[in-house]
Amino acid sequence: AGVVAAAMIATMSFPAFAALNATTTDGVDVGGEVSITKTYFGTGFGEETVKLVIDNGGKPTDIIHSSMTAAEIAAAKNSMTISIASGQENGITVNDTTGEGTFKVKLPDYSRVGTYIYKIHEDKGNTAGMTYDEAQRWLVVHVINNMNGDNYGTGLTCKVGMFTSDPTNLSGDDLKAVKSGGFTNTYKNGNFTVEKKVKGNMADRD
Repeated sequence: AGVVAAAMIATMSFPAFAALNATTTDGVDVGGEVSITKTYFGTGFGEETVKLVIDNGGKPTDIIHSSMTAAEIAAAKNSMTISIASGQENGITVNDTTGEGTFKVKLPDYSRVGTYIYKIHEDKGNTAGMTYDEAQRWLVVHVINNMNGDNYGTGLTCKVGMFTSDPTNLSGDDLKAVKSGGFTNTYKNGNFTVEKKVKGNMADRD
């Protein structure tokens, strides 16, 4: 039951910025960390180290809902990069006792309002019997103005959602259907049968 811990918006639709600005749900600070749950089902694998991979060099694949010029967006695509949080560069270790861990992604110091879209995925391991979650994820960061009632507050804040399909042209139920609460691997302990075949009339069959 993993959830992106950074105030994922209930419907995570892409309304106009007037609607986003009116939203008072707390988010993640600019430059803060987003927590993404990693879940394992099944026991018997002991423990495993698993890595989160940030695609496109951490750069956003798209920036929408922004008043930036084309040149400013191009510059932001090179500078507003996300990264693996400090201490997790070599992955996280999850054991089959707890069955759960947390990836952390560091956000940049956003300076402009907009919707920043990134791609991430999990690095597939090699544990026998493990079915890995190999689906691409889209990490969407809404950067909006802090609001104090109907007035602008101080600075910017972020609201984050994660999806299994590109959400830019989706809305309503279609958008809800591709929301992702995290990454999940499933382990099944292998069952096998040893069969002894004996031939010849002088062979013992026990």
